[in-house]
This record gives sequence, C-alpha cells and structure tokens, in this order.
Amino acid sequence: MKNRISIVVLAIVSICVTLGLSASKDDDHVTLESIPNVVTTDIKAGIEKHIEQLSQQNNGFFPLEFDGKLMQLKLVRVHMEYLANLGPRRHFACVDLATQDGNVYDVDFFLAGDPGSMTVTETTVHKLNFGTTR
Repeated sequence: MKNRISIVVLAIVSICVTLGLSASKDDDHVTLESIPNVVTTDIKAGIEKHIEQLSQQNNGFFPLEFDGKLMQLKLVRVHMEYLANLGPRRHFACVDLATQDGNVYDVDFFLAGDPGSMTVTETTVHKLNFGTTR
C-alpha cells in the first residue's frame, strides 16, 4: 500500500514538473537577464528628455495643470538624490520647475521603461516654494 501511494505521488510530481518545464519553454517570460540595468543617470536622462520634448511642443515651456490652471514652467533642476529605480522598468524622479514669476514647484514623476525609451506614467505636484501643497 505504501509503495502504491509513493508511486502515485511520484507520478503526479513527474507530470507537474514535465508540464511546468514545457510551459516555461513556450512562454516568453521576462527574466532578470533581459531587463537592462538602470542607474540614476539613465533616469535623469529620461525625465529631462520628457520635459524637453513637451517644452519644445509648448513654446519652450513645460505645461502642467495644477489647482485648475495650466502653468507654463521651466526646469530648474533634477533632484539627483531622489532618483530611484523602483523595480523592473519602474522609476521615480523629482524635479523643481519654476514659473516666470518665480514660483517653484517640486514635481514627482513616475516613469516606465528602459534607458533611452522611458515614458512618464504619473505626474504629481507635492510642494510649492519648498512647502507642502497637500
């Protein structure tokens, strides 16, 4: 009886392993080896490219809607100390953007993608003139 149970368990395990291996061969799984290494300079380049592209399309200003009004902003600086790789193809950037009258907005960006092809997925204003907005 013990031998029968052992044989049944072994057969089930063998089938599961075989099915699992054949399924993994057929699927295009993303592996750590296929995800490029991202460093802070890659994230900086990604956010600067995004801001530059939108600025070129808007008479040299980065457009950002905040509190019901559309602002025209210029990049002051990228906070290198806050750039972060959040996981595979997920990144974070924080920048200062300023209006022509001198108000400075601290803006957070979440990005997705690989170096050279990052896209912004979320934009949030969280500080105005170095204070908290919300």
